[in-house]
Amino acid sequence: MDRNKELLKNLSKFLDLDSKIFKKFEKRFEFFNKSMGETIISPTSIPQEIYIVLNGQMRIKGIKGKKGSVFTIGLSEAPAIIGESSIFANEPIEFISAATECEYVKIKKKDWDEIINVNE
Repeated sequence: MDRNKELLKNLSKFLDLDSKIFKKFEKRFEFFNKSMGETIISPTSIPQEIYIVLNGQMRIKGIKGKKGSVFTIGLSEAPAIIGESSIFANEPIEFISAATECEYVKIKKKDWDEIINVNE
């Protein structure tokens, strides 16, 4: 099975969407991979998309003091939805990197809102 098809299947299960509804949205998801240590969401900009991490472990980070010392707040396992907090707050409040290799999809916020509204 093609890797993206497998990820789409996992995504559909995670989002708990009817297959007909999911078909309508599946082409709106973009696939990405990040290696251990790579930044997924930067603390310097507000994401414009919602990220759904499907495989891997994420490191949630913080920045301390004027010198900007980076520290680990915690680790989180996939599946997880990230990016929405920064969009909602309208400031970059999330700082997330890959603790292991991560596979994720991104979707535009307006498309995400449409999925949420259909699923209510």
